[in-house]
Amino acid sequence: MVSEYLIPTGIVVILIGFMLLIVATLIAVYRSEKNLVEGGFVIFIGPIPIVGATNQAMFFAAITMSVFLIVMFLILNRKI
Repeated sequence: MVSEYLIPTGIVVILIGFMLLIVATLIAVYRSEKNLVEGGFVIFIGPIPIVGATNQAMFFAAITMSVFLIVMFLILNRKI
C-alpha cells in the first residue's frame, strides 16, 4: 500500500532539507565578504501560518512556500 512508504519518504525529505540547509549555510559563509545571511521561517499552528523573515524578499518567499504547502496538504488530504 501507499501508506507503508509515507514514513520513510518523510524521513528522507527531512534529511534532504537538513542537508540543503547545511550546504546553503556553508556556501553563504564562504561567498559572503560581509557575512550577511538572510533568512525566514514559517511555523504552522493548525492551518494558520506564522511567518517571519529578515527582509521583504525572504518574507514573500516564505509566504509563497506556506501557500504551496497548504495547497499540497489539501490535495494530498483528499487523495489518501
